[in-house]
Amino acid sequence: MVELALGWGAFGKKVIVVSEDAKNDYLKKLIGQWPEIERAVTVLPGRGYKHLLTKSEATELRTSLGDKFKVLVHRDRDSLSDAEVVTLKDDYSSEGIRLWVTDQSDLEAEFCDPSFLSSLTGEPLGTCEAWIAEVLAQNQAPINEQFVSQRAAHNSELHKAGGGPTNDDVWASFQTRPLKGAKGKTVFKQLKNKVPGGKFSDTSVLGHTGFPERATSLKLNLQDLLA
Repeated sequence: MVELALGWGAFGKKVIVVSEDAKNDYLKKLIGQWPEIERAVTVLPGRGYKHLLTKSEATELRTSLGDKFKVLVHRDRDSLSDAEVVTLKDDYSSEGIRLWVTDQSDLEAEFCDPSFLSSLTGEPLGTCEAWIAEVLAQNQAPINEQFVSQRAAHNSELHKAGGGPTNDDVWASFQTRPLKGAKGKTVFKQLKNKVPGGKFSDTSVLGHTGFPERATSLKLNLQDLLA
């Protein structure tokens, strides 16, 4: 068990975060906001939501490690409705195990926020809001195509017998979200070209510190598991 834990970088940790994503730079960036939590957490990469660790697999992982660790499974919200997210979270509810679904579409969306952009670039909040609005307006076709594709996948996964919400209803509910139904990954990529002077990039985002707190629900979930 010690060898296994050391191999995963989990020695001395209390919570294993099993990510949906193979690359975890942005998840680790968010966890790094809270040094005390970060010291008690290790992150394992995943292979996409279709291969997401199931509740039974999470239970098996925890048991195989002698119940020494609690397990938080990360899944991107993508185009899931709020009701679907609640159902998915309830399916994972168990002692020492839970599912965390991103507040917005994905991890990258946390960094496509006007307050973060302003902190990163030094530009006024209004300018940063305008950049995001322009990206959304200029990319409506691919944004809609992604949404339709994701809804088809969610319906296949969660509503095989039918009865799921209509695309129109889900899309309408997303208009109160900061990115209005767009994927953070898409907006992030476009902002690299939109923000002048190369100030917005993977390197600059990952290297930036002192920004307003992001992903508070992640913090709350980890605090609860560590309590």
